[in-house]
Amino acid sequence: MKTNTARMMVMAGALTGGAAAIYAGLRKALGRTAARQEMLEREVLSLSATVAMLEAKLAAMHKPVAAPPVAQVSAAGATLPALAAEADRADARLEGVEPEMVRVLVAAAAAALGRNVRLISARLVPAIVDSPSPWSQQGRVFVHTSHNLR
Repeated sequence: MKTNTARMMVMAGALTGGAAAIYAGLRKALGRTAARQEMLEREVLSLSATVAMLEAKLAAMHKPVAAPPVAQVSAAGATLPALAAEADRADARLEGVEPEMVRVLVAAAAAALGRNVRLISARLVPAIVDSPSPWSQQGRVFVHTSHNLR
């Protein structure tokens, strides 16, 4: 019996030592995990602040610009009368386009380009008929099939 008791005491000591070693290892791993979690939380807070700053800058960049008063619609100082004069000069080169539409085209081009523009020509494009001619349909088919689709 003495040998069994001694063996049991050695086993109990080994188990206690093993449990203590496992406990110490788990405590160390838990400490490292906690440190990593704190570091990640700091990084998330830093990134959140950066995202908020970038969103504010983006919102400032996309603020709608107030439209200038109607009397001063221009790009480089041309007022509506000047745009109307340009539209009147273009009348000789227009095919069935109303003067109001010409003024709108000139004003839109001037606003988009940021400078005065001169309308060279404009014409109305006929509406597409419900059933296109066979020739035009075949031409579209030829163009579409000529594309190299890979």
